[in-house]
Amino acid sequence: MRWKSISLVLAGMAVLVSACSSVTTPSSPVKTGALLPPMHVITHTAQAYVPSGKVTSVSVSCQPGEQLLGGGFSSSNLFEYDANIAASYPSSATTWTVTAALSPDFDVEAAAYCIPATVPLSIQILQASGATGATVACPEATVLLSGGAQGSQPLNVSRPYDNGWMGTSYRGSTRVYALCAARHGLRGQVVTAAFNARSSSHQYAAGGGSATCPAGLIATGGGFAGGGDQVVGSQATGSGFTGWSVVAGGDADVTIAAVCWGLQG
Repeated sequence: MRWKSISLVLAGMAVLVSACSSVTTPSSPVKTGALLPPMHVITHTAQAYVPSGKVTSVSVSCQPGEQLLGGGFSSSNLFEYDANIAASYPSSATTWTVTAALSPDFDVEAAAYCIPATVPLSIQILQASGATGATVACPEATVLLSGGAQGSQPLNVSRPYDNGWMGTSYRGSTRVYALCAARHGLRGQVVTAAFNARSSSHQYAAGGGSATCPAGLIATGGGFAGGGDQVVGSQATGSGFTGWSVVAGGDADVTIAAVCWGLQG
């Protein structure tokens, strides 16, 4: 298990356009408060080996005195882009779980993004389920921080939707989750971008892209839509949490969506 940290500082709201043709979804205005002292977001990770044909889960938790903001996953030691991810979601108030289903041998890593409880965010986890997909909304006066999905088959959509989350899995039932802050969260916006790995023209390798947050905001949550069941990575961008990155294979367009937010008093 390892960790890395950044400082969260609320700054301006100027929108950056990512190199992947990003699009910003406007949000309703929120009342701002005094700036809070810099806080550290900490990444905890855990890795598991996925044997061929076996459903394998890996979980990672925040440490005592930390709050879970969100999580993500990545894959390695792949054959081309062959990995089926059926779940990436908050399995408890402090734990992020990733499940790989029926894939050839590879390694999968789960990441949990945590913040010290010095500033209590009063985080709520909302969930909903459906036969093929579902959506869930954060309650009024709360701010979406992140979300995830848990499917009976590989996920093909798990992304923010307005101030909530939506997800679908490939011909299977899906449960979706939204992490919502009732205190000290400044709602920014959902920023999107798109890419196409065009794997058939690049030796069947996976490709990737990212959506970048406006200056001063960070992404501890984000996701994807499209690409069939070939998304092999979905996680915060770098040590700065400056946006959200997705890795996928195939020849379909993939949309990346980052939840950009900040801290307020």
